[in-house]
Amino acid sequence: MRNKHIVPTLIVLIILVFSLSCSGGIGDAKDFGNPPSPGSCFCDPDGVETYLEWVWGEYPQFTNLRNIGSSEDGRPIYVIELSDSPSYSEEEPAVLINGAIHGDEQLSAGICLKLIEHLLTAYDYYLNPDPDQTIFSEAEVEQAGYLIENFKIHILPAINPDGLASGERLNSNYVDLNRNFGYNWDESEFNNGEAAFDQAESAAVRDDFTEEGYSLAINLHTAAYTSNIGIYAPWDAIDSTTSDFIETYLPNYQIIKTIGSSYADTVSNNNPYPFNNYFHYEEGGDWYLMNGSMADWAMGTSGAVSYTIELYGAQNFTTDDSYLLDETWSSHKAAMLELIKKAELGSGGIIIDSNLSPVEDAVISLDYTGAASRAFIAKEYNKLAGNSAKDGSFRFLTGEGLYHITISKNGYQSVEMDVEVNSTGLTRTKDSLSYEFFPDYTLPKL
Repeated sequence: MRNKHIVPTLIVLIILVFSLSCSGGIGDAKDFGNPPSPGSCFCDPDGVETYLEWVWGEYPQFTNLRNIGSSEDGRPIYVIELSDSPSYSEEEPAVLINGAIHGDEQLSAGICLKLIEHLLTAYDYYLNPDPDQTIFSEAEVEQAGYLIENFKIHILPAINPDGLASGERLNSNYVDLNRNFGYNWDESEFNNGEAAFDQAESAAVRDDFTEEGYSLAINLHTAAYTSNIGIYAPWDAIDSTTSDFIETYLPNYQIIKTIGSSYADTVSNNNPYPFNNYFHYEEGGDWYLMNGSMADWAMGTSGAVSYTIELYGAQNFTTDDSYLLDETWSSHKAAMLELIKKAELGSGGIIIDSNLSPVEDAVISLDYTGAASRAFIAKEYNKLAGNSAKDGSFRFLTGEGLYHITISKNGYQSVEMDVEVNSTGLTRTKDSLSYEFFPDYTLPKL
């Protein structure tokens, strides 16, 4: 939720109420069950850690748990990767799903855990079918198999573990982490820190995002008012209701809107969802303007499309509310799994040197060259651009069409060429006779 006005003294009262109620329904807040379950873990960072460690131990061949840094109070920040080859470099799209950047939005962490639970148990059934097991439909089993075997799915349930521990929106320094990212950061914004990325949590996410090369991010929040539930696309710092900037200048505007609208339609048509008629698609800045958001930073510095999803549920959930966690997951499951799959669309590649070794941190920029070309201009940012990940990979969520790609890095010869992207996310370079998912681009050393 994007509540802009936070008074620290008021938060003290919220902490007290939350700390007295978080254990409701299970006796002790540290009793996470055996085995632990999302419903007993989602409102406590210790529970999140317990659940992730259990999952890693239970499915070591399909998961990799990594600590990407520590919070301002020293709590670990965990990301778990789901893949048929976790921690190994593969030519696959990398997706990040994250929650609890606001610590009082516990349901967002819970949905991350429910996603993990669904994908791993469905994939286990995919590999080991049981005729007597009827939890999953055939389509769900096939979908889990496709996602685990063709994507790198990274899930970060609690960006703000200190806030999750105390029931605070802000981190322990009273900073709103979703105002602390370094794109369109503005010193006049509320609770945004002294400088961009001066908080340990946002800096950890920045470094992990850059290293892994995510092309799609799903940022989960919870809304205080039912009218605010929906899926929001970047930009948060631009009001498109008073300007045609986004529609006119964003090259992949239409595909971003199409995907977001499809998500909204899937959820709003799901009858069990509470207040489903409110769930909608909108540009972030059309809801209200904000600076320094994670979504804008991802889009503005790496070209990664980053959707914000405001779930029904308000703030300060307890374990007594785990029934609503299950209902919310049931309503969002189909839409969220399909959204992850959209990361395979667009233009991607692997950058290598003359020795066939991956080139990390190469700068890639992509321009439309077709008749309907539109240059992406956002302040100083004038191209759909990003950097290659540690395995040399990159991917942009773009529509079908013709593009001109430029790749450069200090110490290497720059490369420019025209490429063609088809509607299924396959790319053909000028030197290739066929379309590929991640074609190689050789960047010779000087």
